[in-house]
Amino acid sequence: MLSVSGVLAVGEPADALVRNAAGACLLVVGHCGRGVEAPRTDSVTGQVVGRVDVPVLIYRPFDAPTAGGRPVVVGIGDPVGSDRLLEFAFAEAAMRGAPLVAMHVWPPVGDSDRYGFGHVRPEAEDRLAASVELWADKHPEVPVLRVLRHGVDVAIAITAASHAAQLVVVGTARGMRWTGRATRSVSESLAGRAGCPVVVVALG
Repeated sequence: MLSVSGVLAVGEPADALVRNAAGACLLVVGHCGRGVEAPRTDSVTGQVVGRVDVPVLIYRPFDAPTAGGRPVVVGIGDPVGSDRLLEFAFAEAAMRGAPLVAMHVWPPVGDSDRYGFGHVRPEAEDRLAASVELWADKHPEVPVLRVLRHGVDVAIAITAASHAAQLVVVGTARGMRWTGRATRSVSESLAGRAGCPVVVVALG
């Protein structure tokens, strides 16, 4: 049986949520309903993300019928240090009985520009596989698909995957605030674009 309790908090909504999130396993907030625009920096969502240690689920309605078999998608920025992100994503996929898509977008810099992505692709694949392997071993019941992309706009790549997903999980640096500018963080962009709910996990 699910236990439900209520708290009447006094003060600014974002501050109250941050205080009450201490000791929680998940904080759930709604999206601001502005279509493809990201939440304003002064919105509750914009003020909460980056200020709490617990994962923040930003509820967005599905933009397509939710037929069975939709995966959980985890967007891995840097495979090194992504354990907290992958731990949450694998646990969610296991609980939902869903496959997991582990996506890493390799930026077009350095040798990938000079010689083409094929030159560095084996290294990128090895880094992605190594980061996923530990958690795949801990959750053998979760089918895993590793997806490697090469491009500049990480948010566009993950947003495209979100239209066929039931949940998208991404990370953000602890303490990072949303800017509301044209150049937004991946989590900020997904909060306004994703085709399914989004979870932001604080890293570092």
